[in-house]
Amino acid sequence: MNLLVHVPDASRNPLPPRLRTEFVSEAFGYTSNGVGTGSYSWAVELNSLDLPWNTSLFTGLTFKTTAANVLQPAGFTSICNANLYENYRVLDCTMSIDVVPQSVADSVLVVLTPALTSGANVQTDLAQPWAKSYFFCSGRTAPGRNGLTNRVQVSRLAGVAERAIVDDLSLQYCGKYNTIPVRTLYWRIAIETGDNATLASPLCIRMRLRWHVELFGLMSANLPVT
Repeated sequence: MNLLVHVPDASRNPLPPRLRTEFVSEAFGYTSNGVGTGSYSWAVELNSLDLPWNTSLFTGLTFKTTAANVLQPAGFTSICNANLYENYRVLDCTMSIDVVPQSVADSVLVVLTPALTSGANVQTDLAQPWAKSYFFCSGRTAPGRNGLTNRVQVSRLAGVAERAIVDDLSLQYCGKYNTIPVRTLYWRIAIETGDNATLASPLCIRMRLRWHVELFGLMSANLPVT
């Protein structure tokens, strides 16, 4: 009996030139209470994997996890870097937010909206396409395991065909391992108390991001075989 044994060709790169995978990142924190509270407008970089939790977009929220300005998706820097896959493009993104008022006097409406720009308010975002909203009250169960959840395709939000993002030669919607895309898209988070009052106690906030991405720009393809 003759057995055919396949021996890998060491001269070929075993890694695909385009790799599709997922990344996840979570953050949690709390707001203040009293004067100047009860209305918030935050944003997360929807199509960026490089430091998406931009602290300048979270005024009034204190993060309790790793400092937000250095928080990266789990495993991102291990596979997307100067020596492996140099570039990434986000194909779609899911965001969840869970809000827990600590006082029965506080109820808040939360609106989660994918958008081309950051900065808005509840009234504006309620009228936007793909916006989702929910009233969070003390003791009220969130609508899902991770709270209020919304998902969007980058191509749909940008108003183009999916192929325009997947094969984007301009790289406008792509980022490098250490940069954000030129065309940055956002998740907008708008929060307001239902009675327009200030908060009696801080809100506890938990947020989760899941990106479906494609990595490309395989740097080892340019290395000599030794």
